[in-house]
Amino acid sequence: MKKMLTTLHLLTPIAVWAQDSIVKKPDFFESVGKIYVVVGVLATILVGIILFLVSLERKVKRLEQMTDRTDETN
Repeated sequence: MKKMLTTLHLLTPIAVWAQDSIVKKPDFFESVGKIYVVVGVLATILVGIILFLVSLERKVKRLEQMTDRTDETN
């Protein structure tokens, strides 16, 4: 019983600290309303990188096929 009370007393400050209501201030982009612009730019960059990698993969595949054909004829 004594151990349980000691544990309860040790955990009480943690429970009180966890209930602290801190008002979160919006960061700069949220307060200005530019967060959607940032997300849009990042999404555009990501899509551009993916499209570049896909086109690069197609070109590499085409070059591999061309070298395979030239190796077969020689």
